[in-house]
Amino acid sequence: MEKKKDLRFQKTHKSIRDTFKSLMLHKDFKDISVTELSNLANINRKTFYLHYKSIEDLLKELETEIAEHILKVLHEEHFLEASYQMSDLCRAMNKILIENYDLHMRIISSDSCQFFVERVQEIIISEFLPEWKDKVKMSTLELKLIAFGTANGILSLYRMNYRRKLELSLEQIAELADKVISINNNNFSYS
Repeated sequence: MEKKKDLRFQKTHKSIRDTFKSLMLHKDFKDISVTELSNLANINRKTFYLHYKSIEDLLKELETEIAEHILKVLHEEHFLEASYQMSDLCRAMNKILIENYDLHMRIISSDSCQFFVERVQEIIISEFLPEWKDKVKMSTLELKLIAFGTANGILSLYRMNYRRKLELSLEQIAELADKVISINNNNFSYS
């Protein structure tokens, strides 16, 4: 029987991932060791290495999973098929965030996970870039920079709300995102 279809393999794989996610709630990713993860998952290090090459390998799998989930939700919401507001994007993101709010906000808010957030952004932006390119007359570089800038601006709203315990609802953040974009669209300038 193929290793990936073996029920024991799948259960162990899930246990490793669940334990890793649990540890990420309390520790920076860089402080999680294979030994600690293995002990908490009730496996030995050798078993861990049958599933992953390293903690970074496990993190990369999690990045891909999150990015694919975001893309799925954005496609289900027909994000690119109609004229949309930035709040529409945030509402789609909110659906994902609430599924595992503490873990997702920990990842978004952790300085040590910014590379993780950037790689997820890269996957998502790369998916939509061809469609955006057809709708606007900009170079690919300009479009990418605007997409990353906008994404980072929106993420900073979530990050600030979480870190500073501002207690804004996810819906309020979505509405703020629209305000941020409309200020930019109205060529807001400082005198």
